Amino acid sequence: MSLRLSLLILSVSWVLATTAQNHVPNYSFEDHSSCPFAFNQVQFSTGWNKSFVNNVSPHHVDYIHTCGSNDFMAPDGFWGYQDPATGQAHVALSTKSPLAPDYRENIYAELLAPLIPGEFYTISMKVSHTDLTAGATNNLGIRLATTPAFPIDNFSHMHSLSVLNDDVNWTTLTGSIIADSAYTYVGVGNFYTDANTTAITVCSSCPYVHNEYYIDDICILPHTKNGDPVYCDIALDPLSTIIEEAGNFNVSVQPTLVDASTPAVTLASSAEGVLDLRLLDALGRDVHPSERLQPGGRMAMNNSDLVNGAYLIRFTDAEGRAVTQRIVIAR
Repeated sequence: MSLRLSLLILSVSWVLATTAQNHVPNYSFEDHSSCPFAFNQVQFSTGWNKSFVNNVSPHHVDYIHTCGSNDFMAPDGFWGYQDPATGQAHVALSTKSPLAPDYRENIYAELLAPLIPGEFYTISMKVSHTDLTAGATNNLGIRLATTPAFPIDNFSHMHSLSVLNDDVNWTTLTGSIIADSAYTYVGVGNFYTDANTTAITVCSSCPYVHNEYYIDDICILPHTKNGDPVYCDIALDPLSTIIEEAGNFNVSVQPTLVDASTPAVTLASSAEGVLDLRLLDALGRDVHPSERLQPGGRMAMNNSDLVNGAYLIRFTDAEGRAVTQRIVIAR
């Protein structure tokens, strides 16, 4: 079964925030100065650039559009077949290469407006593994910065803890942050070193050794103080990001946005087996000793000792399958 990942559970009852603005310019790569016809033409997508940190020749970041030619016409391109998640374009980049240590194909753009320190933001992106590449990794995500420099130093504001290997569907990665700086740039890719990145072979017969992904629909939006989810200009389906073997887990976390009036987060499961629980900080470090949630069980997780910020609650069953849900502490 294809892996589906959730970094943030969103309520099913929500209201469209039509006045909110996506801070990411050309978020689905539609606007372009020229149609792509060769490798390494991501700069044809207006506002987007290739990060030169750990990106060396002859590698590249590729722009794919329905107006493209040769192997760069969507949906049937050099890296395989995939319709854009939105519109007529997407980008293909590698999260790791077996040909060069810590090699990355990260991209970045300048935001339409700086983020406001202390404010909540929802960040999201859509990804799909390419069907002609052998490898897949974790750590694909989003990083914010005040300069167009994006080092490979094991930090991002949102990334996938699990290896992403679905080459049929688009997977939505979603999270929430409290801005701690007036960020003016957004970076997309893998900002973790090879030593801190999990890479597996998912297609031994595929012709290309890279760990290549399609990227689309990058979004940064102000998040409402009361925890109501918000939309980008694009249609984000919360149900598409909740499930990883959900029929076997059936877990819930309430609430996911914790303010001063909430002393504890309630965890519940209707799964048939025992689930191991881990509470992780934004860097993936254990915050509390692991606990166990019994079948059909319910427990309160005290959060009074947690500082403001984003945390991950990871549920793992006896077979090693896991679901990760995100909470934000904001008192």
